[in-house]
Amino acid sequence: MRPSFLVAALLLLASGCATTPAAANVPGLDPELRGYAYPFTVHELEFESQRQPLRMAYMDERPADWQVDCLAVGDALVNRVQVG
Repeated sequence: MRPSFLVAALLLLASGCATTPAAANVPGLDPELRGYAYPFTVHELEFESQRQPLRMAYMDERPADWQVDCLAVGDALVNRVQVG
């Protein structure tokens, strides 16, 4: 599959999702779904892309027993660091 076809298909899919009126028909929900009871805290990130101000909402949650092992490289030494 050619990458340009894949990008075009994803853009068409994303534009169709953004214009779907299903959420607009649910009472108490605006186009940004602010009236929905999300299971976790919703954070917002405001940024600029292609000279347009944008805002993205996201949930950043992890399981209580979450741990990540990663490699920390510094001063020619590789250390295993546990994060979490």
